[in-house]
Amino acid sequence: MKSLRTISILLLLYSASFALPGDLDTTFGVSDGYVVSDFLVAQVDEIANDVAVQTDGKIVIVGSRYAGINALDYLVARYNADGTLDTTFSGDGIFLLHNSNSDNLNAVAIQTDGKIVAVGQSNSSSEAYAIRLNTNGTLDTTFSGDGIFEITSAGIALSVALQTDGKIVIGSRGLSGESIIIRLTTTGGLDTTFDTDGLVSLSPSHFEPYGLAIQSNGRIVVAGSSSIFAGGDISTVRLLTTGALDPTFDSDGIAVTAVYAGDSEARSLAIQTDGKILVGGGPGANGSETEAALVRYNSNGSLDTTFDGDGIKTFNLNIGSGDKYFNDLAAQADGKILAIGDTTYSILSLFVIEDFTILRLNADGSFDTSFDGNGIVRSQWCEQGSDLALQTDGKIVAIGWQERPSSPNDSGICTQRFNDNGAVDTSLNFSAGDGTMKQTVLSAQEFSSVEAIAAQLNGKIYVAGWGEVANQSYNIAKLIRLNADGTLDTTFMDEGVYEYSNGSTSTYFNDLKVLSDGSLFVAGEGGIPLGGVIAKFTPSGAPDTTFSVDGVTNVSAISRIYGLTVQPDGKIIGCGSNGSGLAPRNGKIVRLSATGTLETDIFSNFGNANNNEIFECSLQSDGKLIVAGYGNDGTSDFVGISRKLTTLATDTAFGTSGIVTNDLSAALNDRATDLIVQPDNKIVVTSTGLNMGGDRDFAILRYDPNGALDPNFTENFGTNGISLIDFVIGNPNDDANALLFQPDGQMIAGGLSDNAVDKRFGVAKLNANGTPALGFGTLGRIATTFPNNDARINALGFYLTDRIVAAGKTWNGTDYDLAVVRYQNELIPTSANVSVSGRISSAAGNGIKNVIVTLVSPNGSVLTSRTSTFGYFRFDEIAVGETYVISVNSKRYTFDPSSQILSVNEELTNIDFVAQE
Repeated sequence: MKSLRTISILLLLYSASFALPGDLDTTFGVSDGYVVSDFLVAQVDEIANDVAVQTDGKIVIVGSRYAGINALDYLVARYNADGTLDTTFSGDGIFLLHNSNSDNLNAVAIQTDGKIVAVGQSNSSSEAYAIRLNTNGTLDTTFSGDGIFEITSAGIALSVALQTDGKIVIGSRGLSGESIIIRLTTTGGLDTTFDTDGLVSLSPSHFEPYGLAIQSNGRIVVAGSSSIFAGGDISTVRLLTTGALDPTFDSDGIAVTAVYAGDSEARSLAIQTDGKILVGGGPGANGSETEAALVRYNSNGSLDTTFDGDGIKTFNLNIGSGDKYFNDLAAQADGKILAIGDTTYSILSLFVIEDFTILRLNADGSFDTSFDGNGIVRSQWCEQGSDLALQTDGKIVAIGWQERPSSPNDSGICTQRFNDNGAVDTSLNFSAGDGTMKQTVLSAQEFSSVEAIAAQLNGKIYVAGWGEVANQSYNIAKLIRLNADGTLDTTFMDEGVYEYSNGSTSTYFNDLKVLSDGSLFVAGEGGIPLGGVIAKFTPSGAPDTTFSVDGVTNVSAISRIYGLTVQPDGKIIGCGSNGSGLAPRNGKIVRLSATGTLETDIFSNFGNANNNEIFECSLQSDGKLIVAGYGNDGTSDFVGISRKLTTLATDTAFGTSGIVTNDLSAALNDRATDLIVQPDNKIVVTSTGLNMGGDRDFAILRYDPNGALDPNFTENFGTNGISLIDFVIGNPNDDANALLFQPDGQMIAGGLSDNAVDKRFGVAKLNANGTPALGFGTLGRIATTFPNNDARINALGFYLTDRIVAAGKTWNGTDYDLAVVRYQNELIPTSANVSVSGRISSAAGNGIKNVIVTLVSPNGSVLTSRTSTFGYFRFDEIAVGETYVISVNSKRYTFDPSSQILSVNEELTNIDFVAQE
């Protein structure tokens, strides 16, 4: 197995002055399939450790950026209040500094003059560093001469706070694990008025100062653990301005609190306006507990019993095992408390390793139900909540990161902003339009096989399949979304890509369905426990949390789901098989409620048990279910079709006892690879058959509603009900894998066309009687050749009514790439088709030109038109008897309403929209 497979969505250009049916659609242009929005256009690790908000609303993030093997750079990024990178800062919004091989900034603070102070480490864990930047992102040479101050043998600087006189206080973990508190002058030198040399070593030993704050009286409060290596409890220390322990704080300057029976540690600290001290944390290195902890002290170091009764509150942030921590805290002016943390899962659903979680509590420790309804917000986008900051308007900026399980060295900074009520602030101009900002995407997205493709109502295209995990021996399920022009839609999930992982074994996506409202189901295998998996997304591309809580359901009753269909009542049917590894396989059908709960599961074989699978399923107009796949007669596989009643019991009126089988050739393993049910309930499947010359051909089989082969459907060397399509006489290998049905009764089949020299994308179009549609391509056939002469189609979909989109793979000389091609198409004009027309005008009655008008059909096909100089538009060949949605979009004008629902039973005119003033 190869260690890496690279995705490249390939565009094939056809030079011609006009496009004919079957020609490649040259408006579909993709360059490697990605729009990269990484820092400095490179796909490497970027980790955010701290965030601060300037008084002008700009957001500053510090952390590190991968700079090669065993090398990191300092990273400081600044964003405008709307989430765009601030190009007045370091030219592009990003400051990078390579100081040594292990550069990492852990904390940041903003001075009153707008200068930025950040602290961290270099050269492994021996030297602590502080840097100061001017407001324009350049190093401040008035600070230590060059903007960088090295604190020799001070270890790792973890926290920073600014005194009112401008002096800088730093918390650091020393070389031997001791805690060191450092104070610098405003010019970047050690402040010798602080314990004579500017450094204080704290007891107890191994105290890690993650939490650091300065009280209004100038005293310094630090929080950590009494022993991070040997195990211990949460410890909070307060120092006088001289660096001496404050004896008025718990009598000796140190308050030690045992939160659990086992170890605990502090990771965050905040001072309330009333002087009370909040400390957040979780289990220690040797602790077995899995609850996050919040402790509140009075100003004298005693536990505040008005907070949850004893001053200590623990939180089970979510189901699942693993450590949970509060990594940062913020005290609001009204006394409410914000905490951000993460939950480490042993069960992965949305490939979230550490869930990004924010809580808001009332002053007494109870959950604030005005905050997202229950006091808890979880991000569907960001992992590991690292830090948060409050804006002056009460909005909450939180940071974390994202990691791809399929690729090392590619985690990205993720920032999200919430309104005061816990709702995501969508006004922030981050890439997903949902308040999130993801600045990293893979340059080489692994994709080994493509299994399904479908167009969304707005013309965006989903592609599903799987790819290999780098440096691992298993695959990972993948779903990507493309824009109408073929570029990757980076507003979908993680820069246009969704991956489903269980962390240890292979996962696959095999089918997807886009519903009329634009929502999406994708199904496959690899759930936890091992079995089938179904994920649902909203029309905008977000996980649908009304479906099995997080948008993903695991179905252990079935080992794998190959095909998916959705009933009119919203229930979901998955078809596939049971049996893992080399174990015998049997056909299996499951039905789930609209919310993702398993309701029914049955076995369904086409003959003898232990060698059957169902590859596709579809509903008849009466609600009966058709399933197609293969069985085995002991010699070879054969095509199998079965019909189920609405109860999923076998419909014995279909075929023989509810089953139809066809063995096209005893020498071949014949399998039904795709299935459609026509509006008249006739059934069409694709397979492979042998012609009289012994060559493999596309085999298209059509059955009457009773299961008998349709005698009115035949072509070439096929018999009644079977059409065999040969691309070239003597062509040795033509295999059909995918099928589409047009409203005019024509069918399109796609797969492999092999002329013994080239393995090519093969597309064939058939008339309703099974004969080739001669106006399409060359005699109803298109064969598209790729470099290296090895390609095949695995999936087909419609894009608009005049185009076909095909997805598959092509060999690049080393491994297979994803290939997506779009072809021109056409419908046969019929008397049942009419036109829809209208005008777009201003409030004054003047026509508006260049407005985009979109017409969406019930099957998801999308037509677009642009208004003329006087604002007129027109759609022709629109099928009657259907309901359509028509909408308008303009950069300059707004419309209310901006869409209408049309019942098309005759020619429609005067479908007008008027722009608002």
